Amino acid sequence: MALPRTSAESALIVFDEIRQHLGTHPVEGVRRSISTTVGVAARPPHATATADLVRCANTALMRGKREGGDRVAIYVEEKMVLKSNYYPRADLDRLARVSGATDRTEASLLREALDDLFQKHRAL
Repeated sequence: MALPRTSAESALIVFDEIRQHLGTHPVEGVRRSISTTVGVAARPPHATATADLVRCANTALMRGKREGGDRVAIYVEEKMVLKSNYYPRADLDRLARVSGATDRTEASLLREALDDLFQKHRAL
């Protein structure tokens, strides 16, 4: 409801950039850095009714908090698999370092890698 006509993946990227900005730019009168946790869900594919969409976003938000907070979590259906199930911790740590060094979100870096893969295999 915050970003109409935006895919969950695009919303994740936008909210993660906002989260990073809030965490790295001081706010006048606030002594600590601001941490932000956001839950993302989209209509469709995650829900059709507004109440279900809110439930899915809240589920994602609570998972983000359980995983340590200060992150953007997308709703994960039972059939979906998190990237942490595919990649070893060392690769995820390296991705986080590249993200920090390039001031880009992990999601945008992974999207770029996927675009490169599709370009490489464009004949398929």
